[in-house]
Parts: sequence; structure tokens; C-alpha cells
Amino acid sequence: MKAKRIVALLLVALMIVSFASCREKEPVNEANKLTEGALPDNLMAEKVGSLDTDDFYTADGGLYYKDEATGKFGVMSFEGNYDTGAVYATCNPAGLYFKVARSDVSKRRFTEPKTLNDTGLIDSKGNVIIPEMYAYVQNISERYALAVEATKLTASVDRALVSYPDDDITDAESTVIADEETDTLYSGKWYVYDKTTGKKVPGVTGETEQTVVSYGDFIVYNDDNGEKHVVDANGKELVHNRLFEDGSYSIEGKIGTVYNCKGEKLFDYDLASYVPKYVKGDYYEASVYTDEGTKYVLMDKNGKVLSTEFSESINVYGDLILVDGMVCDTTGKNIIKGTYETITYDELFGECWILRNNDTYTMINRKGEVLYEDVDKKDVTVWGDDFVASQKNDDGDSMFFSHKDKDYTIKGYSFAPWLVQTSANNNLYNVVSTISGETIFEGYSSYSYTTVKNTALYIYAKYNGGADVYLIVNDALLKDMVDKKTELLDDLTGTFEKEGITVTINKETGELSLDSSVLFGGDSAELTAEGKAFLDKFVKAYTSIAYSDEYEGFIAKTIVEGHTAPTADSSYAGDLQLSEDRANNVKAYCVATQSGSTIKGFAEDLEAIGYSNSQPVYGADGSVDMDASRRVSFRFMLNIDLLD
Repeated sequence: MKAKRIVALLLVALMIVSFASCREKEPVNEANKLTEGALPDNLMAEKVGSLDTDDFYTADGGLYYKDEATGKFGVMSFEGNYDTGAVYATCNPAGLYFKVARSDVSKRRFTEPKTLNDTGLIDSKGNVIIPEMYAYVQNISERYALAVEATKLTASVDRALVSYPDDDITDAESTVIADEETDTLYSGKWYVYDKTTGKKVPGVTGETEQTVVSYGDFIVYNDDNGEKHVVDANGKELVHNRLFEDGSYSIEGKIGTVYNCKGEKLFDYDLASYVPKYVKGDYYEASVYTDEGTKYVLMDKNGKVLSTEFSESINVYGDLILVDGMVCDTTGKNIIKGTYETITYDELFGECWILRNNDTYTMINRKGEVLYEDVDKKDVTVWGDDFVASQKNDDGDSMFFSHKDKDYTIKGYSFAPWLVQTSANNNLYNVVSTISGETIFEGYSSYSYTTVKNTALYIYAKYNGGADVYLIVNDALLKDMVDKKTELLDDLTGTFEKEGITVTINKETGELSLDSSVLFGGDSAELTAEGKAFLDKFVKAYTSIAYSDEYEGFIAKTIVEGHTAPTADSSYAGDLQLSEDRANNVKAYCVATQSGSTIKGFAEDLEAIGYSNSQPVYGADGSVDMDASRRVSFRFMLNIDLLD
């Protein structure tokens, strides 16, 4: 399998630098905390954050929650290091984003179209992707979204779309809005937004019902006159003969040429030979017409024919081919006996496929080795992409199975791909890997998860009033990054010691601690002279390692976080400005110093966030450490490239 990557949007906090003598917050019930144990060989869990609440919901783009006191919604990033605050009347996950509105449209009767136009799209860091000025917003693809503005009343239309912010809008073709309660109809003007820039795609708009689709970076739509267009993100028309699903395209003259989305040439092909017709993942399905009939082959993205020639059409699933019921590798070699109707491909934790033949299922790897023996659908439940096979025992309990060479079953219920949640003592629960049978987490009150880029899981292990955040991936994918993080911490330790900078490094959490009084005095946001001197030395030492050639591209950005202490007369709203001022002042000073501003990437990567008193530091006795809570933390967000 070709290398799978998590793009720079997937930023995992693996190191926290905190200028305070502090400890992690300990929950009230120690039994709720994780008990360290051996992790399975092929799964790895890395703690990447902690949350001060256990009342939230997971989504593809982050977390969202409802403030029961106000009824408003807020959005958090995966690790909880950014929180928009509960400011939205409605909030619904929309792919990697959130569809939000300031007013609850579903509870109003509309008399004017403009009253509908208060819906927009944000990300989990509160960045506005599409402003809150539309009747509804619909995802077209990972890059593009359709936004419809209600513009006028209309007496009759061919069809209407009932659009409430609490609904999932599945009919993306209609641009007519209806108030279901009053039967008042609205016509609308539609636009396409590029979610990577938050800007409208020039010229791609209309007032009639539309079907708008995306192929890679290209948009396909019909204008108001019914004329079809294929354009890029700048609205420029594409000249092509064939457009593939990934956005690559071909132009055919005397020979055929395939280009990627950027217009860069990939390869030429002979029109009289194998012509690429469809794209599936890392491959093209290609064919040629002969006197004996159509012949089919697998072609890579360089135009090289990989497989033998088939007389039947082929279907590609990862690195396997299904042709006329036969399962083959990319060379066309049959790798397992028997005929199969369908293949389901999993890329989450390795290379596994489920083959279906009538009502029986078999799981194999790319070599055709059986991981699950044939299982009968009548007795066994196959949990779709989770690839967990289970059946009921004599007591009616669900029993989960792992690889055929593992002599065990797991009693519990399906929790996440490859994971089963089992009962522990005192109404607590464990999570067990169905791959190895090893217990990954122990003694939490509950768990939730979200899948990230179909390559990793964020697991939220909840205890009373909080949650620990973990990233789980195949250990072969994460090992290189974890090893490099350890090397970075070792190098930082050596540099700090050499420069005489008093910083205590926790190698497990990546925390670097300093007495908080060094930076600020009392409740002031002004840096002390001692604090400035420390930052001068710290920034120079840190950037000399973290931004060296050896770690180039390893750190995506540095978050400067401001914190205050939760005193008896303080409030979140009242302390927010102080925490933001502290973070901004530290950021401004670091950027202004010669050591920081001259380091390539450091100034651009630096961001500031204020958390008010929402994240206090607790002492050994469980009470709030006021001095340590008054701090500024540096949270380093690392780019993760998951490679095989």
C-alpha cells in the first residue's frame, strides 16, 4: 500500500511547554485514571491532551457541546486546546466543519426571505469558513461547499427543499427553501465556496436548481442556461477529454496525456493501447478494444501497466482486484481460492479486506492469508468498516473474535474499529484490541471516539468531570514520529542544561516547567524584566533545536496559551481578557526578539490563545495551585506524516 498521509490539518499536541511549577489535574476518583499496561504490538496509544469536561460530542472535524444553562452550542478542537465558547443557537457537524447559526431558525415562522439567511460554516478553531449569511450550506466535497441565499418569495416551483439548521440536507440539487409550517416558498441564489480559502469561486453561481459536484480540485456545474462547465478554484475553464474522480484529467490528440489537478503532466498513453478510464485510489482502471473483445488492466499513476490482461471488467479495492469473482493482487495473481461477490477494504489499521460469498465472510491480508475464518452471516455480525466479527454465546452475550491464530474471544460490545468495550469493576470500563486481545485502556467511566482521515482514532477516555485524549494508530505508522519526538526532547534537555536554563522536562508528557513568578507579577499581564530575560534565552535555545534542519517541518505551529487562577471573586468572562493579554504579550515579545524573529518559520507559526481560569493547575493535595495557575504555556503542535 502506498504511503498514507495525514495532512497538516491533522495537528497533534505531543509536547506541552509550561512556564509553571505544576502537575496534571488529578480527577477526584483515582480509580478512573488509566492503569499503565502493555500495548499490543500493532496498536499504539499516545496521550495528546486532557479536557476539563466530559460533556461533549465527537465529529469528523472536532468536538461540539451544548451549554445547558444557556442552550447555546460551542465547538472545540480535537485536543480541546481551542474552544469557541457556547455562542451558537444551532450547531451541526458537516464533514470536517460545523454548520452554525446564531438564531434558531427551526423555531420561527418566516415572512421574509432574509430572516433565513443566518447560517454559516466554521472549523473547530472558530475560523469562519463561510459567513453566517445563508439559508443553508451543503458540502460538495472536502474542498468545496454550496451556499444558498434566500432571495425572494415565489408562488410556485417544481420542488421545494425544507431546510432547517437541525436537519442534514441531503438534496443538494435544489436551491428553493420552504417553510414547512406556512408553506411559504423562497427562491435562492447559490454560490460555491472554496473552504481552504473561505472565498467564493469566481463566476460559479446561479439562481436555478443545480447539481454541483467536485472532482478533486475541479467543480462541475450547469449555468442558468443549462450549459455545462468544468472550472478550477479560480473559475478558469478546464480543457479536457476525460475528468477522473481525483481531479486528474486527460487530453487526447495524436496521443493521450494525463495531468494532475495542478496541470502537471503525469504520463502519455497510446490511444490504440490501454486507455485509463477510471481512477481508484492509487491506480487507474484501463482498457483497450480488440477483435476478441475489451481487455482490462491495472495501471499506476505513472502510466505503467501492472497487472495481467483480463477479459472481464475489474474493480479495485486498495491493493486488491476483484474480477469475475476472483481476488487478485496488483499483478493479477489470484491470491485466495474461491469466488467472491464483494470486497470491503479497511485502511485504518493496516491492510485488511473482508470478502463476501453469499452469506459468509472471510477477512484476508494482501497476501491472501486468512485473518478470520469463514463466518456465517446468520450467526455472526460483521460490523461494516469496523471489521469486528461477533456472535452470541449460550448466555446471549456478544463474543468478539480476533485473528485466527489467537486463542481467545472478547466479551463486550463493538466500540470503535478494532476495539471492544468491556465491563470492569465499579461500573468502569476497559477497551480491548480485537487484533491482539490486549487491554489498551482501563478504568474509565466511558469512552467516545472519532476517526481522523481514516488513518487514526482520537479516543476520549472519560472520568468524572473530565477526559483524557489519546491518539491511536498502527504502531508502525506512529513509531517514527514518537521516536523523533523523544529525540527532540532529549536534544532540548541537553541544550537547556548547556545554556544554564532552569527547565524541568517531563519526558512522558513533554512538559517543561518554570516558576510562574518569573514571567509576570501578581495579576499583571506585563512581562517582568526577569521574564523577558528568560524568554530571550529560552526562545534562542528552543528554536536552535526545534527549527533546526534536523527537525525541519516536524513542528506545525506553536500555541502560546494564557491562563489565570480561579480566585473566589473571578469569573471566566472577567479573566478572559487578562489571559489573552498575557498570551499576546508573550507572543509579541518572542516575535520581536532577535532570536525569535530571525528563525525561519517561528514567527509565522506562533499563535496566541487565552483560556481565562478554565485550566487551573492542581497541587498534590488536589487543591488549586494559584501561583502555578497564573502562567503562559507553549503548546507545540506537530505535523504527523503517517507512512508505511
